[in-house]
Amino acid sequence: MSLGLFQVGEDGQDGTLLAMIHGTRTSADHVTDESMTPGTHEPDGATVGLHTLCVHPGWRAKGLGTLLLKEYVQRMEKEKGVERIALIAHDVLLGFYERYFPLCLVIDEGSDLLIVE
Repeated sequence: MSLGLFQVGEDGQDGTLLAMIHGTRTSADHVTDESMTPGTHEPDGATVGLHTLCVHPGWRAKGLGTLLLKEYVQRMEKEKGVERIALIAHDVLLGFYERYFPLCLVIDEGSDLLIVE
Protein backbone atom coordinates (compact mmCIF):
# COMPACT_ATOMS: atom_id res chain seq x y z
CA MET A 1 0.00 0.00 0.00
CA SER A 2 2.57 2.48 -1.25
CA LEU A 3 2.73 5.40 -3.65
CA GLY A 4 5.73 7.28 -4.95
CA LEU A 5 6.42 10.42 -6.97
CA PHE A 6 9.39 10.26 -9.29
CA GLN A 7 11.25 12.77 -11.42
CA VAL A 8 11.86 10.99 -14.70
CA GLY A 9 15.35 11.33 -16.12
CA GLU A 10 15.94 12.93 -19.50
CA ASP A 11 16.45 9.48 -21.01
CA GLY A 12 13.00 8.45 -19.76
CA GLN A 13 14.54 5.31 -18.28
CA ASP A 14 15.56 6.34 -14.78
CA GLY A 15 14.06 8.56 -12.15
CA THR A 16 14.68 10.04 -8.74
CA LEU A 17 12.24 9.30 -5.93
CA LEU A 18 10.96 12.69 -4.75
CA ALA A 19 8.29 11.58 -2.27
CA MET A 20 6.72 8.40 -0.98
CA ILE A 21 3.92 7.24 1.29
CA HIS A 22 3.51 3.77 2.77
CA GLY A 23 1.01 2.00 4.99
CA THR A 24 -0.32 -1.41 5.96
CA ARG A 25 -3.68 -2.71 7.17
CA THR A 26 -4.50 -3.84 10.68
CA SER A 27 -7.61 -5.15 12.40
CA ALA A 28 -7.06 -2.78 15.35
CA ASP A 29 -8.81 0.62 15.35
CA HIS A 30 -5.53 2.43 16.02
CA VAL A 31 -1.85 1.87 15.32
CA THR A 32 1.15 1.37 17.55
CA ASP A 33 4.86 1.05 16.84
CA GLU A 34 4.42 -2.71 17.13
CA SER A 35 1.57 -2.83 14.60
CA MET A 36 3.81 -1.17 12.02
CA THR A 37 6.66 -3.67 12.19
CA PRO A 38 7.49 -5.78 9.11
CA GLY A 39 5.29 -8.82 8.69
CA THR A 40 2.25 -7.45 10.54
CA HIS A 41 0.14 -6.50 7.50
CA GLU A 42 -3.42 -7.86 7.80
CA PRO A 43 -4.95 -7.72 4.28
CA ASP A 44 -8.54 -7.66 5.57
CA GLY A 45 -7.95 -5.13 8.38
CA ALA A 46 -10.33 -2.17 8.53
CA THR A 47 -7.61 0.30 9.55
CA VAL A 48 -4.84 1.54 7.27
CA GLY A 49 -1.83 2.35 9.42
CA LEU A 50 0.08 5.14 7.69
CA HIS A 51 3.77 4.45 8.37
CA THR A 52 5.70 6.86 6.26
CA LEU A 53 5.29 10.08 4.35
CA CYS A 54 8.68 11.32 3.16
CA VAL A 55 9.67 14.08 0.78
CA HIS A 56 13.22 14.51 -0.55
CA PRO A 57 14.82 17.48 1.28
CA GLY A 58 15.36 19.38 -1.97
CA TRP A 59 11.69 19.09 -2.86
CA ARG A 60 10.06 20.02 0.46
CA ALA A 61 7.64 22.96 0.77
CA LYS A 62 6.53 22.50 -2.85
CA GLY A 63 3.25 20.70 -2.13
CA LEU A 64 4.43 17.16 -2.90
CA GLY A 65 3.57 15.81 0.56
CA THR A 66 0.09 17.30 0.33
CA LEU A 67 -0.43 15.95 -3.19
CA LEU A 68 0.69 12.47 -2.20
CA LEU A 69 -1.34 12.38 1.01
CA LYS A 70 -4.52 13.51 -0.75
CA GLU A 71 -4.08 10.88 -3.46
CA TYR A 72 -3.39 8.17 -0.88
CA VAL A 73 -6.51 9.06 1.13
CA GLN A 74 -8.64 9.03 -2.04
CA ARG A 75 -7.31 5.59 -2.98
CA MET A 76 -7.85 4.20 0.52
CA GLU A 77 -11.46 5.47 0.47
CA LYS A 78 -12.01 3.18 -2.53
CA GLU A 79 -10.33 0.14 -0.96
CA LYS A 80 -12.83 -2.54 0.03
CA GLY A 81 -13.14 -2.89 3.81
CA VAL A 82 -11.13 0.20 4.79
CA GLU A 83 -12.94 2.17 7.50
CA ARG A 84 -10.23 4.52 8.74
CA ILE A 85 -6.68 5.74 8.34
CA ALA A 86 -4.57 5.98 11.47
CA LEU A 87 -1.04 7.19 12.07
CA ILE A 88 1.54 8.09 14.66
CA ALA A 89 3.11 11.51 14.18
CA HIS A 90 5.59 13.72 15.97
CA ASP A 91 3.94 16.76 17.48
CA VAL A 92 5.73 19.14 15.07
CA LEU A 93 3.78 17.49 12.20
CA LEU A 94 0.39 17.58 13.89
CA GLY A 95 -0.73 20.77 12.12
CA PHE A 96 0.06 19.28 8.71
CA TYR A 97 -1.95 16.11 9.32
CA GLU A 98 -4.87 17.91 10.98
CA ARG A 99 -5.48 19.77 7.71
CA TYR A 100 -6.25 16.46 6.01
CA PHE A 101 -7.76 14.59 8.92
CA PRO A 102 -10.05 17.26 10.42
CA LEU A 103 -12.11 14.80 12.44
CA CYS A 104 -9.38 13.10 14.38
CA LEU A 105 -8.79 11.81 17.86
CA VAL A 106 -5.47 12.83 19.34
CA ILE A 107 -4.05 10.81 22.21
CA ASP A 108 -0.82 11.98 23.81
CA GLU A 109 1.58 9.05 24.01
CA GLY A 110 4.74 10.66 25.30
CA SER A 111 6.80 12.38 22.62
CA ASP A 112 4.53 11.20 19.80
CA LEU A 113 0.86 11.75 19.11
CA LEU A 114 -1.53 9.12 17.91
CA ILE A 115 -3.99 10.42 15.35
CA VAL A 116 -6.95 8.34 14.31
CA GLU A 117 -9.42 9.38 11.63
